[in-house]
Amino acid sequence: MWQRLGGVVETLTGKSLSASAISRLNGNLTEQFEQWQGRPLPAHYPIFYLDAVRYQVRHTEATDPLVILAVLAVDLDGKKELIALKA
Repeated sequence: MWQRLGGVVETLTGKSLSASAISRLNGNLTEQFEQWQGRPLPAHYPIFYLDAVRYQVRHTEATDPLVILAVLAVDLDGKKELIALKA
């Protein structure tokens, strides 16, 4: 897993990271995502958008479908907020 994350970082930044730096980055991203998932939400959203994206994910020689569901809401001020992502 860390090798793929390292490839993404290198592609985006042009810099190569050590395995320990990638491990810390992965832990930080995981912690931030979990905090985002557990955040309190306003009590009322007048509009919800639901969508899904289907990907083919390669595992060695086989590929499997992966569907990611997304929920986007619009609050009373018209501000859009990503509410949830679920694989």
